[in-house]
Amino acid sequence: QFDIEVPSIFSPNAFTPNGDGLNDKYFPRVLNTVPEDHLFQVFNRWGELIFSTTDPGEGWDGTVHGQTAPQGVYVWRLETLPSHSADKLELYGSVTLVQ
Repeated sequence: QFDIEVPSIFSPNAFTPNGDGLNDKYFPRVLNTVPEDHLFQVFNRWGELIFSTTDPGEGWDGTVHGQTAPQGVYVWRLETLPSHSADKLELYGSVTLVQ
């Protein structure tokens, strides 16, 4: 019998970067993936890349070039490698920034 660890991705659908210490940064939480093979990106409504990181623990703080981003829906992309696979996962979703 083999135990295979399946990647788990937990992705909230909204966040509030208002400095209260709760939900101030947005990032999908991932389990059973290779941390060194991680790319998380956020795009605005026009498809422009506004945030990118390769650090699984770093999240988007709701700013664009140091300015507060407008309230609204943003698209995210996550590329990660499951721990027990040679095939990368490419996932997309959306998040609502609430001011």
